[in-house]
Amino acid sequence: MKKYIYFDYASINANPDEIIFTSSATESNNMALKGIAFNKKKGHILVSSIEHDCVLNAAKWLGKNGFEVDFLPVDKNGIVSPVLVKFQLIFLMLIC
Repeated sequence: MKKYIYFDYASINANPDEIIFTSSATESNNMALKGIAFNKKKGHILVSSIEHDCVLNAAKWLGKNGFEVDFLPVDKNGIVSPVLVKFQLIFLMLIC
């Protein structure tokens, strides 16, 4: 039996073909990260070193499949330094 979900697409200014329902957050994260990455074909990905395992694993997988991935350290409060992010972005702009 098919289940139908009512969703008010207009309330978020979206079309039905722009929304994908998944069975879990892990599936959603994998779809988002890999979908964006493979749409770009190549690139450099910055990831916090304390992301959820599904994000870390997707990033590692992308790293094995042609993408450059950097895992950024966090401080004692779990925050990535904005200075480090700025440095990484400037460096990436210089090498691209």
